[in-house]
Amino acid sequence: PDVVLLHAGTNDICQRRGVASTVNGISGIIDVLRTVNPRIRILLAELINSSNCPPRPVNARLPALVADKNRPESPIALADQFSGFDPATMTYDGDAPHAAGDSRMAARWFEQLAPVLTPSSPARHEETLARGGEIDSARAAPYNASSSVPLVRSVLCAPCPRIISPADGV
Repeated sequence: PDVVLLHAGTNDICQRRGVASTVNGISGIIDVLRTVNPRIRILLAELINSSNCPPRPVNARLPALVADKNRPESPIALADQFSGFDPATMTYDGDAPHAAGDSRMAARWFEQLAPVLTPSSPARHEETLARGGEIDSARAAPYNASSSVPLVRSVLCAPCPRIISPADGV
C-alpha cells in the first residue's frame, strides 16, 4: 500500500502488556511497513478511549514515536482518535466501536487522509510503475480531472477488514 491507517495497541493494553512493549510493537509495525514500501505514508492513530483498557499512557508516548520515526520520504502523522470518543455511546462493550464509533473514527481518519489523496505528477506515475505497481487510469480518472494517476493507489487500514482503493470512493 501507499498509505496505512494504523490503530494498534488496544489489545496490548487489554492484555496488560507494558506501555514500552506496546510502543515498541507499534514501532516494529512501522519498520515492517517500510520494508514493503520505503515511501509509505503512515497515519498513526491515538488509541480510542476505552472503558476497560485506558489508552492514555500509550497515547502519551505516540508523539515522541512519530517524531522519531518521521522521514521526509516516508512521513508519519498522528491522528487524534481519542478526543471526543465516548466509549459509553460509541462502542458495543466499552472497547469495540459500533456504527456511531466507526463513523466518528472514519471522519477523523479522513481529516488526515484527505490531503494525501491528491493527484500525482508524471514522476510519481513512473516511480509507481518502476516499483512494479499497476495503474488503472480509467478508474483514476474520476478522482482527477486531468486523468493523471492518483498519488495513492491503495490504503491499508489496520485493523480494517480489507484494503481501501479509489474504487471505494475515497
